Amino acid sequence: MLKRLLITALISGAVAGFVVAAAQAVWVSPLIAEAETYEQAAAGAETVAAVDAAWEPGDGFERVGLTVLADVLSGVGFALVLAGAFVLSRRAVDWRRGLLWGLAGYAVFSLAPAIGIPPYPPGVDAGPLGARQMWWFTAVGGALAGLALLVFATSWPVKIGGAVVIVLPHIVGPPVFEITGAAPPELIDSFMIASLGTTLTFWLALGGVGGLVFRKLTGSESRPATA
Repeated sequence: MLKRLLITALISGAVAGFVVAAAQAVWVSPLIAEAETYEQAAAGAETVAAVDAAWEPGDGFERVGLTVLADVLSGVGFALVLAGAFVLSRRAVDWRRGLLWGLAGYAVFSLAPAIGIPPYPPGVDAGPLGARQMWWFTAVGGALAGLALLVFATSWPVKIGGAVVIVLPHIVGPPVFEITGAAPPELIDSFMIASLGTTLTFWLALGGVGGLVFRKLTGSESRPATA
């Protein structure tokens, strides 16, 4: 089973990584480039010179190649989590159910934290990184635990408790900081939509391909779904 899990993660993670890299190249990268022009214009010549002294990937093949590599590695990592969930659920999985698993992953790892702190383009200061990371872990942890209780628990009080766990971080609320930066509001809004849209594409590809490959590898060994 471990071998099948790894094969599922490698194939689905690689496919999802290439898919989201293509989507980012069309939808997100132009917005990042535009945001960087505002950032550089606001920074001034002295700051830009200091930034230029540090290493950064060059435009063209180097940046695209590193982006694709990062997307594929992230895809394989998340695919391992998703394939592990397939095994632990002990339910039949095909590409259709894989899409549902992908939607669940999107809700947990992307949508839940974005409700409180959405993705911002370069040059926008949304507060200290540590506080934003803490919010991400809080929102993701609540969504993951709560969704698991909603789906797998058989007792209605436990299911209701799962719903409470999901919304509790949002009732408390994320850290609030003043949003500053040179990027215009319409660019920020476009970046948020593009980021969440490409991430949805990533998770659907991850779940659909993962479910298909996992089904092919396990065949009749998967138990029939009970819900």
